[in-house]
Amino acid sequence: MASVFISYSRKDRDFVLKLHNALAELKRDTWVDWQDIPLTADFLKEICAGIDASDTFVFVMSPESVSTQPTLREEAS
Repeated sequence: MASVFISYSRKDRDFVLKLHNALAELKRDTWVDWQDIPLTADFLKEICAGIDASDTFVFVMSPESVSTQPTLREEAS
């Protein structure tokens, strides 16, 4: 599993893509929810497993991310 899990609001996707690419250049294995989740999977279960398996949890703070339920659930995991 990835060493860095990135939690974010969908509205911050452009920033997170840049962050993901910058970390990849530094040879950091990152996990974001646009990869590695099969369409038939239980999304929240897969997210929680990704968080548990990661060494580092990054929460991208923005007005949107601190006010949306999915990102708040990830933070609480």
